[in-house]
This record gives sequence, structure tokens and C-alpha cells, in this order.
Amino acid sequence: MILPLSRSRRSAARLLTGTLAAGLVFTGLYPWVEVPKASADTQHVVNGTFTSGVSGWKTNSKQQSISHVANGRNGGAARLSVTTGPAGSVLNDQKSTLTNVAAGQTFTATAWVKAEEPGMGGHLRVRAVGNDGADTHREYFHLKDTNWTKVNFTFTNTRAGADFDLNVVAYDLAAGTGLLIDDVNLTPGTDAVEADPNDQIGGYLTEGGTYSKIGIPSDGAYFGATVGSNGDPSSFEQEVGGKLGIRRTFYGPTQVDWAVDIAKTDIASKRVPWISFKLPHSWNDMAAGKGDAWAEDLVAKLDALQGPVWLTFHHEPEGDGPIKDWVAMQKHLSPIVKSSDNIAFATILTGWHQVSGEEQYSLENTWPGDGLVDIVGFDVYNYDETVKDGKVRGTSPMDTYFQEFEAFSAKHDVEWGIGETGINNEAAASDPEWMQRTYDQIVNRGGIAMSYFNTHLNSSTTWEITDSLKTKQFGEVLKDSTKIK
Repeated sequence: MILPLSRSRRSAARLLTGTLAAGLVFTGLYPWVEVPKASADTQHVVNGTFTSGVSGWKTNSKQQSISHVANGRNGGAARLSVTTGPAGSVLNDQKSTLTNVAAGQTFTATAWVKAEEPGMGGHLRVRAVGNDGADTHREYFHLKDTNWTKVNFTFTNTRAGADFDLNVVAYDLAAGTGLLIDDVNLTPGTDAVEADPNDQIGGYLTEGGTYSKIGIPSDGAYFGATVGSNGDPSSFEQEVGGKLGIRRTFYGPTQVDWAVDIAKTDIASKRVPWISFKLPHSWNDMAAGKGDAWAEDLVAKLDALQGPVWLTFHHEPEGDGPIKDWVAMQKHLSPIVKSSDNIAFATILTGWHQVSGEEQYSLENTWPGDGLVDIVGFDVYNYDETVKDGKVRGTSPMDTYFQEFEAFSAKHDVEWGIGETGINNEAAASDPEWMQRTYDQIVNRGGIAMSYFNTHLNSSTTWEITDSLKTKQFGEVLKDSTKIK
């Protein structure tokens, strides 16, 4: 069956038709390779066993290098490396591995990878580029040792007349080390592998549509809240007249078991748990692998739960340390999270810094890399009727932010949502439509979540919902919002 696409992919098709393929930067010259057409009984990859050196393959920049080595699985192999690091590197087919592929055809992609040093991560990827846009299918790997490891996945093409680009992507290679690659295959039909959890159906939504195994809804946006200090939200749900679609909670590094227990309860109550963790080590140490055992334990426990979980490490990093270290930390932890089949890897930024702040915090400079993040979240508040430097502030231009987030989402094939937001009591009284209008704007801009910051903790004004007016406003939005069935 043809599985539903995530909305970021449909948005990318709408906003970036034809540009994804054109925007890739390729360098290096190799002998001309004839591109095969799709057929029912062939293995399509040119020189996937690297018996002819690295002909038919290239990298994406001059800083990336591909070479032929003798110590493959059964002979030669390709070695990806970088001239200066840590940096990523891409093994890229010289010409599209397949062209003019009909919609509805199913394929299995396979590669064997070997780390020269433990801890390397990356993914196997197929880009299906059609006249109406592009889809990306991928499988992630995190190599804990230096043994050969098989990476494979099955996907169904949904783009009529698509061209397939086949890649193996390595993350954060250090200079002097490399990733070995061998036996790269793309074959018609299915193998005994699971599809990308971004595409697999996890269940159904109350308003129609489906959600993926990592909780991405096919339609609409979840609506929910932080409630107190990770307390039981049942009383609040009774006040607002319904179950939360999503719930934000926050934890320190020693609170893993507490977080897992609350996530389990949320899943049983049909809430999507969106959880944030502070880390046991500095960003730099986490990027170097010092916290891998902690992260692997957390992911294993969340992976055992029977439903989707959204996981964030150190939300709102702006001003907390060198932002490049935070980005490196996210790059390193992503493959660990993506070794699961039910956890979405989500970053959370303030939003204001990305749209109006310093260049170091721009959307591009805080981006770990395409394919590493499932959801990019933002904490954007309405500061109307709040006081700063003795002056009363006006309403925040929420949709101006959302427009930026929508464009970034489409460019990088990532979902987006609001992890925190709020309005104080005075502003809610003067603009009673704000909550509904903001939710509708998020949905219209392709966002998949809106979580209200309903707590007095770390609150600079009356964000918390304590009066009947905001309770009513919240309940009206919740009533018709997207929820897991």
C-alpha cells in the first residue's frame, strides 16, 4: 500500500517544486555512467560493490573525499572522509540510480557500513524527485563498534516519473577517520525490513486522518499544554472539557524513570508526550560521546513504550553556551534517538532569536542538518500587555513568525510546532480570539502542534490559566483540535 506522506513533504512539494534537486551542489568528475530504467527484476545500483574503484560515485563538496580501499566485506569498499572536521560527508550516485519511476512501485535500499572509530552515525537515503516535488526516504544508523553493519529499508514511490538519487550520509567525521561503505543495493520489491517510522501509520486521529509511528499527524495540529510542575493534568482537562492532544513536560538528567512513567501515562490517555531533558554533561562533552550511555538508556526505555514520544534535549539554548556546541550535540544524539521506531527527535528554540536576534542564532546556524531532526519547535509568546523597561508592550506578530517557520520547514523537509506559548490575563481579555486565531494560523502554516505554557513556574507574567475567561478560550480550541483516537 502507498503510505501517507508527512505534511512537511507535501509542503515542500508545494513551495519548492523542482528546487530540491537543483539546489544540490555536486563536485568531482567521473566516467559517464548510463542510467538504467526501472524494471521488475534487476539490481539497479552502478558499482555498488566497488569492484571498479569508486566510479559512478561522488561527494557533495571539495571538503569531502571518497576513496577506494581493499578491506571491504568481500573485496573493495568505498571510504568517506573529510579534509577538515568534524564535518559531514556524502556518498552520492554520479547519476540518478533510477529514472522515470512510476508511482506505486516498491523498492528496498540496502548498504553495509563500518566505522573506523565507534560512535559514528549517519543514514542511508533515497531522494525521489518528480515534476511535482520530492520525497526523502531514509534509514538511520549509529555504529557502536567497528563491525560491518547492514542498513536497509523498504519504501513505496509516490511521485509519478520520479528520478531516484541514492546516498549514504556520514555525520561529524573527524579528520583522519572514515566511514567504510560496501554492497549498496536498490532492488524492486520488499525485504524483511520496516519502512521509515515517519511514514508508517501508528494509528488514527479523532478528526479523521492518521498519525505516524513517531506521532506526526496527517492533518491538523495537536493542541495541549504544560500543566504545573509535570503534575497530573486530569483536573485541568476536566476544567477545559477534554483530553489534551499533546503535553509538554520537563526533566533533569537524573529523572529518566520519572519521565518514562509520565510518558507511559500520557500515551495511555491518548496524549502525545513532548518531553525536554537537560543533559548530564556539557554540550561539548555530549557531542564527544560522553553521554552516550545515558542517552541510549533513555531511548531504550522510551522505545519500549506503546506509542509515540517527542524528545528534546536542552530546549531554548540561546545564551546558555556556544551555540555551535549545542548544534554538534544535536547532531551526535540524533542517530541514537533515531535508532528507535516511536521517538521523534525534536529541537526547540525560542523563535524570537531566530527571526529577530543575532546571526549566530539564525534558523540556518542552529540547524543540525537535513534528515537529523523530525520536528523543530519554537517557544513564541504573545507579550501584549506585558511590561519591559517600564513600557507596556504591544501584541506579538505571531503569524510573522509562523511564516518564517513554514518556509524553513519546507526548505529542510522537517515538521514544525510550538512547544510553548502564552498570553497574559489582560491581553486575553482585550483580544479574546487570540488563542483560536493563533491555533488556526499554526495549522494554516503547516505546524503540527501548539502547547500552552500553563504554569506559574518561570513565568514573567500571568501565563497560567487560572481564570474562567482563558479556561473557556482554551477549551474552545481544544474541542475541535487534532487528537489521537
